[in-house]
This record gives sequence, structure tokens and C-alpha cells, in this order.
Amino acid sequence: MRAGQLRSQAHIERRGPARDDYGQEVERWLPLAVVRADIRFPTGMGTINAERMEGGRELSVVQCSVRIRWRNDITADMRAKIDVDGTPTYFNIKQVIPDIAHRQYVDLVCVMGTQG
Repeated sequence: MRAGQLRSQAHIERRGPARDDYGQEVERWLPLAVVRADIRFPTGMGTINAERMEGGRELSVVQCSVRIRWRNDITADMRAKIDVDGTPTYFNIKQVIPDIAHRQYVDLVCVMGTQG
């Protein structure tokens, strides 16, 4: 995998226990790794096909593929934080697709999520 393709920086985060200001244990997003990434958004038609019906109303889903160098410690219950024009944008990882044959990269199938 050529480094020139990895133009963005992604912060991979996982849910884990942390302490709040009062010493209580709470679940928070914790950093796992900072990696270089190639972010690919679908074409306009791919975005239209990604719309779903939920509760009788249309719900638009923003999907993308985030390609990073080979890792085996990322799971589908994590998220990627990526700066888009200086604004942190969160993408929930829905599927991890590894390049098993060559072990060069991992594709993360993501949908735009929320900060919380």
C-alpha cells in the first residue's frame, strides 16, 4: 500500500470504562490508535441507494469506506474520528474487511454517527 494514498488522519476509538468527575465508573470513547487513512465516499447513486425507511419516514445514511494499513485489533463496535475541513466527524464502524491474502490493508465500512 502506497503512503500517498493515505491522505487523511483517523483516530480509532473504542468503548471502555472511565471515571467521571465524581469518581463514578462510566462508559466512554477511549483512543485506540491514530492511523493514516484513505476515505472513500460512494457516488451520488450509492448515497441514494443507502436511504432506508425507519418508522415510516425516510432516513438518509452517509456511508464511507476507510482504508488503513493492516491491523487486526479493530472491531465493528468501534468508531473513527476524522477531521473534515477542520470539523471532527464521527463514523461508526459497521464492518471490518481485511485483506487476508496480502495483509496490506483493512477496509472499514462506516456510517456517519454522533459524538456521544
